[in-house]
Amino acid sequence: MLKKYYINSIFSRLFISFMLIMIPIYIVGALIFTWSENAIKTEIKNSAISRINFLKNNLESEIVRIKNLQGNFTNDIDLNKLLFSEYKDYPEYEYYMTVSNVRKRLIILKNSSSFINDVIVYIPSLNKTISANEGYFDFIEEDFYKMLTTLQERPYPVIFEDYKHSILMPFPFTISKNSLEKPKYLVEMQLSEKPLENYIADFNTYPDSHIVLFDHTVGKCIIGADNNSNFNEIIEFDAIKKDNSTIVESIIEVKSKEYLMIHGFSDYLNVSLLEFVPVQSIFEIPNRYRKFLAIFFLLSIGILLIYSFSTYKFVHVPIKTILNAFHDVENGNLKVSIRYRKANEFMHLYEGFNKMVFRLDDLIDRVYAQELFAK
Repeated sequence: MLKKYYINSIFSRLFISFMLIMIPIYIVGALIFTWSENAIKTEIKNSAISRINFLKNNLESEIVRIKNLQGNFTNDIDLNKLLFSEYKDYPEYEYYMTVSNVRKRLIILKNSSSFINDVIVYIPSLNKTISANEGYFDFIEEDFYKMLTTLQERPYPVIFEDYKHSILMPFPFTISKNSLEKPKYLVEMQLSEKPLENYIADFNTYPDSHIVLFDHTVGKCIIGADNNSNFNEIIEFDAIKKDNSTIVESIIEVKSKEYLMIHGFSDYLNVSLLEFVPVQSIFEIPNRYRKFLAIFFLLSIGILLIYSFSTYKFVHVPIKTILNAFHDVENGNLKVSIRYRKANEFMHLYEGFNKMVFRLDDLIDRVYAQELFAK
């Protein structure tokens, strides 16, 4: 009976009504947060994928542009004059002017891109090498044939090596491994590693994130992997697929720290661009909102407690007081009186109760007195 009373009491019903109002708000808030968290994570991943795709396309376009400039250089009048004319019959002044003009053209090629460090043309027939940076000097046959061998073994636009990165173009353009004929000349465009690193690093948008350039020909990272990251030792590069049609994402662990790895492969350059974004950075914004959600729930619980306490104090206690007073009257105590100083509805109710009890007591006294007089 007592249990049923508490369930059906006004306080319990007010509390249950409040919970029925708040619980859907909690559920909707949690669903909105979950949806927002997933949307933010997806947006961050898509942003990283777009960056890698954009960077890959830009690098390919820049290398294609440099290759076209390199190819156009083969039509240079002064270069062909040196190659196909008997330079020994030239006056010395005209010969050096021709060489100087070739070097000027090399300087123009070098300045055409911030990625180019030097442009060198090797001319075996003249036993000379002309450089945009260093002028001209004697031809070194060993270096020349070493570059030819490398070019035959790596049929890709850029040859990445530990000490330099080069774009090589011989003339004639096709030199087979079994060919005994050596090319008329070889144009080497040496790429500057620092501008390449800076260009790639500009796409790092998160603290402690890394973008590295991995060459599948040599099987290691060549640009962007510093000594502290240890990506070369930890990542299983054999598992990286050469798929130019998709951008792949996966989670890896480097030095006990999880990274989201975004992988984009360039079939033209035979390299992969790998972006390593700390998972902590990806979840930083959702975690921030999770804190706000936790604060919201704590405030809601605080509001619930304040509401419950207020309802108990200002509704339940006054009602309980008047009910106890009625029980006293029921048990014959007509001297009961309720004191209440707050000016609200309960004050009028208590005053009415006190007047009622006073009149009942007075009427009973009168009836009792009349009965005594009647006897």
